[in-house]
Amino acid sequence: MTRTLRLTAGNDQFTQGLSPSNVEIRIFALAGNDEIHLNRSDDFGGGNFVDAGTGKDFVQSFAENGSLIKLGDGNDTYVGRGFGSFSTEIGDRVLGGGGNDTFAFETFKSTYEGGAGNDIFHSVGWQNFISGGAGNDTVSYAPRIDDSAQGNSAVTINLTTQQVQTGGARIESLSSIENAIGSGRGDILIGSAGANRLTGAGGLDALEGGAGADHFVYVKASDATIGNVAEQIVDFSRAQGDKIDLAQMDAKAGVSGNQAFAFIGTAAFNGTKGQLRFETNATNQMLVQGDIDGDGNADFQFLVDGVSAMQRGDFVL
Repeated sequence: MTRTLRLTAGNDQFTQGLSPSNVEIRIFALAGNDEIHLNRSDDFGGGNFVDAGTGKDFVQSFAENGSLIKLGDGNDTYVGRGFGSFSTEIGDRVLGGGGNDTFAFETFKSTYEGGAGNDIFHSVGWQNFISGGAGNDTVSYAPRIDDSAQGNSAVTINLTTQQVQTGGARIESLSSIENAIGSGRGDILIGSAGANRLTGAGGLDALEGGAGADHFVYVKASDATIGNVAEQIVDFSRAQGDKIDLAQMDAKAGVSGNQAFAFIGTAAFNGTKGQLRFETNATNQMLVQGDIDGDGNADFQFLVDGVSAMQRGDFVL
């Protein structure tokens, strides 16, 4: 049985209930900032159709079982929380529109298409298809660190082949994705021939930008922790316009606002918060270190291959 609902041009809310059973929902949300919850997570879930219309909409689904969801124009958010089964081939298809959309999902085999705009896809899934479409789009596996089933699984994100090794024999397929964020484990992130933003997001990662003017991004000190083995940027190229981007990291702990680092070259830390330095290690790699608490010791560090010395212009501070 199918039930069709036409919402208003205002800000509407709809929640699918558990009764009556075995009902597929068709929703036309029109305009407004709407909120739609498809709550069926039993064998009767899925098979729904949603046209969210214009506006800043939020759609959440608890069943991966053949739904078609069109987010429409506007900066929309989709959350897919229901794993399907590897034994079936029926996944969901979720389509973005002309806005900067956010997709967050833990599904096995669904399709997510961002359309126009700068979209971001947060995946805790295994073998979905993710298409950014037009715009500057990002895939992120950072939510995996909080997932009990997959939190210990690192990923290999390859923007050249547009594939992600998500654990075991599971491959997530990408299309038109420019930027990547790791899982918080020891990930491998490989860029494409274009300009990419690569963020390891914790763990001892290997970041390889490839051709193009790439940004290697560190958001907090824990993205490049101190240890016997260091995080590594394997192919830094000043000639291609690569940058190490620390702009989002607060350089001075305990100081209000987001403070910028002061690059001091090869000089030693002198007990001042927010200092950034480098040295050459025994294998001629650049070891970049930062002191954010002013104790004279490094709070984070990472290795850089591809240059014989670091310069202030290599960083976005």
